[in-house]
Amino acid sequence: MSAKLCVVTPALPPSIDGLGDYCRQLWLNWPDSKTQLAKEIDWHYLVASGAAESRRLWPEVSIDSFDQSAAGLLAALQANGADTILLQYVGYAYDSGGKPFWLVDALKSWCAAKGGRRLFVMFHETWASGLPWQRAFWQRAGQRRCAANLLSLSTKAVTSNEATFADLKSLGLTNELLIIPLGSSFTSMQPAPRCWRSLLIFGKEQSRLRAVKQHSELIMKLCQSGLIDRIVLSGGSATPANDAGQQLISSWRLPLELACTFNFQSEQIPPEITSAGLSLMHTQSTCLLKSTSFHLAARIGQVPIALQELEPGCQVISGRHYLGYRKGQLNQILSELRRPELLESISQRLAVLSATSLSWPTIAQSWSKLLTGIEPA
Repeated sequence: MSAKLCVVTPALPPSIDGLGDYCRQLWLNWPDSKTQLAKEIDWHYLVASGAAESRRLWPEVSIDSFDQSAAGLLAALQANGADTILLQYVGYAYDSGGKPFWLVDALKSWCAAKGGRRLFVMFHETWASGLPWQRAFWQRAGQRRCAANLLSLSTKAVTSNEATFADLKSLGLTNELLIIPLGSSFTSMQPAPRCWRSLLIFGKEQSRLRAVKQHSELIMKLCQSGLIDRIVLSGGSATPANDAGQQLISSWRLPLELACTFNFQSEQIPPEITSAGLSLMHTQSTCLLKSTSFHLAARIGQVPIALQELEPGCQVISGRHYLGYRKGQLNQILSELRRPELLESISQRLAVLSATSLSWPTIAQSWSKLLTGIEPA
């Protein structure tokens, strides 16, 4: 007899929502009936918006909506009848201040109403940080308290990276915590020879600009040393003709080619991207596992370059799967970038990791084991 699972998430595809994409990838890559695990879970979804559109795209599963209030969610959960919930959590997705205490209240009532109910929380984020004159600084305490309340209710909690894991551990609770990484949003691409002299900067416009600013000294040194002769700017852009990162790099008047390719479909990766051998991260090393740019580099077999903090976790190690450096300390990374055999080794190791530990089938197997207690075949 299958167990009924209710997945609570803000939205599902076709809405543009990272949490929804995560939910769909789990379902698409769930172990098949040969392992009997597909029969162990009866999937149901509760979404805050877009249920009708999602049902048209995805008729194979049950999708219903809930009002974003304690009473609204509790009523939807009671009607759903599941005894296991998987909550996809980012505070700002449920509350403009990033602290949805109504969500905590609903889940607390649901857990208390019947013995044996299980709540699994996927913490995609915990709380914001900022300086005293920034809004995030004053919201942090409430966001932290909200995350602590959710963690205290959880049967088990999961996150995708060491930074969020450390945040949750700092709360001092004894609930079990695990790391299950994210996978790539890009599922298909044509293999291409990689050029170590071509550097990709990928992401949303502000993320690219942040990367350019953070790594400005390195970019100039790479160009002056003749280690790169091309930069590719790519990703989403509302104003592709006036990209801020492109304008900043152009103002430096470096002797290199500057190429731009924006707003492409995930299944149609431009050759300018797949041929770039290096990829500059706007995320520091600690959070690489939640970075779309990092997962794209892993899929292609590029060498990611990041500012070094903590190791990301999940077997991702500086010098083996990416190159990390600290600001003002460029000699080592410049030396490493002069060694094509090292770059090829990092590229190959990262591509293998992407196809194994960081793949959606492996991620789905980790979740199936967690939710059913059955070892995948």
